[in-house]
Order: sequence, then structure tokens, then C-alpha cells
Amino acid sequence: MTILGKLISLYREAGYEAMSGYNPYHFDGWMAAPFTRFIHQGRVVGTAGMALQEIMVLEGLADHLAPKRILIIGNAMGWSTIALGLIFPKAQILAIDPDDDGNKLTNRLAKEAKLTIEAVHGFSPQDVQPLAAKHLKGPVDLVLIDAIHTPEAVAQDWRAVAPLVDDGAVWLFHDVIDWKLHAPFWELCATKRLAGRILTRTASGVAAAWKEGESRKGLADYLSIFSDNPDLFRAFRQAALATQGRSLDQVFQSLK
Repeated sequence: MTILGKLISLYREAGYEAMSGYNPYHFDGWMAAPFTRFIHQGRVVGTAGMALQEIMVLEGLADHLAPKRILIIGNAMGWSTIALGLIFPKAQILAIDPDDDGNKLTNRLAKEAKLTIEAVHGFSPQDVQPLAAKHLKGPVDLVLIDAIHTPEAVAQDWRAVAPLVDDGAVWLFHDVIDWKLHAPFWELCATKRLAGRILTRTASGVAAAWKEGESRKGLADYLSIFSDNPDLFRAFRQAALATQGRSLDQVFQSLK
């Protein structure tokens, strides 16, 4: 059974209505339409979180992963943190963010849902290892990085987390395509000798990395559903941007 009803209900009962999953075409091309904001007391609050469709992708990970400890860099209003808690209810989760209001809401919702989540005040990279040592009881086996969206900051994030992870950990990065964060993601993959995939069929271009092996074949097959052959993807995108009165098929054929 999906966790989406429970996730939305937790926020709704706390007075926060999730606005998420919209087609940008329905919002005059607004790029952020798919991502999650909240209406609270008649105002739009919080920074944008994962799109509803991206949470649905995370749900499918439960068929292939059973993490004991999850570390999240960038909590905001707790949307993805609470979602991961519902997807992996047996996991211990630490989320780090300087937004005290978002952390307070996250901890309140986690308590109501009986999830083992702690959202704590902190900054990456300097606070990551001290906070993990204080709050986590062992190595991390699932990481989500979704904080400051610059290549330099993301590189600092994964380097701060790297000493804490289990050898078989799975890494997730939000907004890789939207914010052009390819370089630090591929740096992680090369440095740690991980398989990597950018999920082109997600709203922000989520990226995932993991250590290859027979035990991860199911995970790799699952993630392949949400990604494309890079050459075909680039050609299709180029064709879509260059139609100008011609059919998409005509333009695509001319690019082959």
C-alpha cells in the first residue's frame, strides 16, 4: 500500500496543505510547479521539496533496500524526510538543516507517526560528522543530499558524508539536472567506484549511486525504469527544443 495518503494526511492534520506534482504547462511554464510547497494559514510557506512523482519513485526502493540508518542533508519542511520514514519505518533517520521551524515540524510529525526520525539544526559540511556521531548508532546505508544546489556545495556535502557510510550504501541526489549538479555526482561515482544513474524521468533529475554487485541487480533494474539511454535522451530533447513548426519526428530523424 502506498505511503502517499499517510504522508499528505500528516501534514494536512498539522495545518499544512501539500501543493505538489503539477504540470508546468498548467502554470504558464512555471518550472517549480512539480515540486512540493505548503499552504499554511493562508500563506505559501517553505522551500520547494521533492515532487510528488519523485516520492513515488522513492517508494519503489523499498522492494530493493532495507536501510538501518538514513542520513539526509537538507530537510526544509521535512517532506522527503517523513516520506523516507514512512517508506522505511524500521530505519533510524537523521536529517540536518539550519531551518529550525522546518526541523520542529518534522520532529512533531515524526512523533505523531511513531517514526525514528531526528531533524537537527546544523550546517554541511562542518556539522555533519559531529551530529552523525551524536545521533546515529552505526554506519549510514542510505543518503539523500538535497541542500545548497551548487556544484561546490554538493561536493562538500558528499565528502562530509563519505566517511560515515556503509560500503554498500546507496546515495541519492535531488535536483541534479535542474541545477546542473552532474560534476560532483560523477566525482563521487569515480572516487568511490560506484555505479551511477541520472533519473531523467524524474521532475528534477534525481541521481542515484551504489556499489555494483549481484545483490544490487534488482535496484539497478528498478532505477533503469526512470532513466534513458543518454544519447537518445539528448537527441530527443534537442528535437523537442527545435521543432519550430516541424513535427517532432521529422526533427528527431534529422538529428540521427
